[in-house]
Amino acid sequence: MKAPFSGYITELYVENFKAIQAKQQVARLVDLSQIEMIIDIPKSLISLLVPYAEEIKVIFDAFLEHQILAAIKEIVTEASSTSHTYQKRQL
Repeated sequence: MKAPFSGYITELYVENFKAIQAKQQVARLVDLSQIEMIIDIPKSLISLLVPYAEEIKVIFDAFLEHQILAAIKEIVTEASSTSHTYQKRQL
């Protein structure tokens, strides 16, 4: 088998040596060079973001020693009525 990009197998859908059908999914391959995530930003902090900044640094609580370069793709225009946060998509 050949994948259209380099990546990591995150899930296998069939066991080794099992017969498969044409076009049957056998694995999930993730391209780590283009990860998109959705982050909820508190209403009190949304004004600190520069919309569509070319490059921002993201730090997660679980990995405080790592800064991840990202770019803002989209900011929703209305806060969630339950969490009072704005969703931000970034790459």
